[in-house]
Amino acid sequence: LAAFGSFHENDREGPWVFYHVNGNVQRKGTYRAGAEIGPWIEYHPNGQIFQQGAYQGGMRRGHWLAFHPNGQKQSE
Repeated sequence: LAAFGSFHENDREGPWVFYHVNGNVQRKGTYRAGAEIGPWIEYHPNGQIFQQGAYQGGMRRGHWLAFHPNGQKQSE
């Protein structure tokens, strides 16, 4: 799994992007002190959105949406 982003004192910090083995984006979002924070989007290998929502302190919070590989909504 390829990933690009910055570290601060050995913790992921700031914007990060992870990639599937086929080169398409797998997930992207922001870290603060090594924990996911704010909006994140994850993608199927074909590039369609898999799920999206927000993190707070590394834990999922609030409303999340999930989609099938064809783009149709799977769940809320």
